[in-house]
Amino acid sequence: MRGAIARLSLALFMIVALALPTAAHAASAPRVTVSPAEIVVGETATVTVSGLLGVDSVRFALEPAEGGSFSPGDSPEAEVAVTDGEARVEVTAARVGDLLVSADAGESTRIEATVVVVATPGAVATSTSPPTASNDSAQAEPDAEAENGRLVFVLVPLIAAVVIGIGAVLVISKSRRGRRGD
Repeated sequence: MRGAIARLSLALFMIVALALPTAAHAASAPRVTVSPAEIVVGETATVTVSGLLGVDSVRFALEPAEGGSFSPGDSPEAEVAVTDGEARVEVTAARVGDLLVSADAGESTRIEATVVVVATPGAVATSTSPPTASNDSAQAEPDAEAENGRLVFVLVPLIAAVVIGIGAVLVISKSRRGRRGD
């Protein structure tokens, strides 16, 4: 009987241990910030993508390409190494309007942010690019299919751990009753 309890305890420990890294990974979805979110033509904004655990590099691109460039290199595209889960690039604006900065961090992870470029500080920009659903400093909208996959990998082990835990409590309590003669 003690061998069965030991196996149940080991199984419970393994399930919980395997579920914890998955839960931590699901909570660390990439997010993007732009600082400052509004700049004047010729100025520079810093775009930072964080939450990039397990990613080696990020490919940044500007849309429209003639709207600005990444520093250094003066190109509308840049490949940036990820350091401590974060990739950072500087964008210099070449014209008034919205600049869409997209960051590709793997096959299915694309993060976007908008840099607003104005003629003078406080002026309203006239956008020549279509409006986007991106938010400058908000977390990127997760892919629904990927989110469902994460949910399965977190919930299934947790439910299994609860079931095994309840089973272990029942087995232990039944074995104690049997020894006392209850």
